[in-house]
Amino acid sequence: MSGERSANTLGTSRGYPPAVFSATHTEATGSTNTVVSAVAGKRIAVIALSVSGGNSTGGLVKFLNDNGSDLWRGFVSTSSPIAHTAPSGGFLFQANTSTALNVDNNSGANAHINVAYVLEDP
Repeated sequence: MSGERSANTLGTSRGYPPAVFSATHTEATGSTNTVVSAVAGKRIAVIALSVSGGNSTGGLVKFLNDNGSDLWRGFVSTSSPIAHTAPSGGFLFQANTSTALNVDNNSGANAHINVAYVLEDP
């Protein structure tokens, strides 16, 4: 079916692999901030991430849409960092069109966030 794509498959209008960008952020515990700013008419599709830090007890780190809805969440502590990569041509999660990618840290200490992402056509 022309024009359709399967779930978690990147979509770009360029006809070739999209440019990959990266962002690094340190998030204080108990706060929510932007990791990647919104781009008009594009969705931020995360293709890889790593989260480290937290304290020995640990807690949740969540990636959020601008409206606060969860996109992805994981438990992080000093003994259990997180690292995930999407299969080739896919993504882990994506923000809504024209919205930023935010992170909420409840891990008990600073969390160090790294994401690789593409700007996807809606």
